[in-house]
Amino acid sequence: MVPDYPVIHIDDSDVVKPEGQHFESLSWVRDGSKSTKDKNVISKGYHVTEACVLTKTGHPVSFFSEIHSSLEKNFTSINHVTFAAMERGKDLFPKATYIMDRGYDDNKMFIKLMELGQNFVIRLTNRRKLYYKNKWVWATELCQLNFCLSICMAFLGSVEGKIPTNRLRNTIIEAADPIKKKVYFQYYRIASGIAELLKHAKEGVRLWFKTLRPDQKQMRIKFA
Repeated sequence: MVPDYPVIHIDDSDVVKPEGQHFESLSWVRDGSKSTKDKNVISKGYHVTEACVLTKTGHPVSFFSEIHSSLEKNFTSINHVTFAAMERGKDLFPKATYIMDRGYDDNKMFIKLMELGQNFVIRLTNRRKLYYKNKWVWATELCQLNFCLSICMAFLGSVEGKIPTNRLRNTIIEAADPIKKKVYFQYYRIASGIAELLKHAKEGVRLWFKTLRPDQKQMRIKFA
């Protein structure tokens, strides 16, 4: 049911028992159904850590589900429960990609997944800084740069995917004018061709597209 290189999701939730009086190790948790972005509602309940893997058809199947409380005798931390879910995933699926929300934006999570030799995608918070090109950069700033790079890659892919007789595609490839015609890598050739064409755009896009100007309206004065 599961591919050789699956996607694994790990997330925390809660079970709330606001009227409970005699539940074992009943603790206090953030009530996800009542809390908002600006306000946290704390209720009596338990934490739940769930891990599921996507099958070949995209259906999620749970392989780790644990209800836990900070008041339990042997409780250490929520992180240890999350680490146990990761270790279970490693035992079942030697190589996978772990997808986790911004609540897991923690160096401890990164280190644990790297120790297990797993790939991961974790949503970062706005307060996260990343060490990039020998300096610290805010995650939001680096994300904007990555977005621009993704747009460029998408454009290259769309041009490369056009039919061989497409005029735009052929013009870009011809502009590349490579030294060795036999050495051919499509993306590099297109990127080189675009760079060569843009060298001639010394005055922005004004010479490339016809600028639409509004009609000039003259002021008229009527004499009695």
